Amino acid sequence: MVKVKRALSGSKSRLIGPNCPGVMTAGECKIGIMPGNIFKPGSVGIVSRSGTLTYEAVYQTTREVSARPPRSASAATP
Repeated sequence: MVKVKRALSGSKSRLIGPNCPGVMTAGECKIGIMPGNIFKPGSVGIVSRSGTLTYEAVYQTTREVSARPPRSASAATP
């Protein structure tokens, strides 16, 4: 990993660590071993250093957000 990091110095590429489950943009791109079915497009992002905790955080967040009724434009402004 140290050699790869050094080789990427000055590059636009990003090195993802050895314990990282990957990078995901729901409905657009999946790189890694994450189960895509628990991700939904939206405005909430999850950043985690643990694969297992990432899955659990995404699952619970998706479940909570999906259970809420959508906010209307009039409800967002006082």
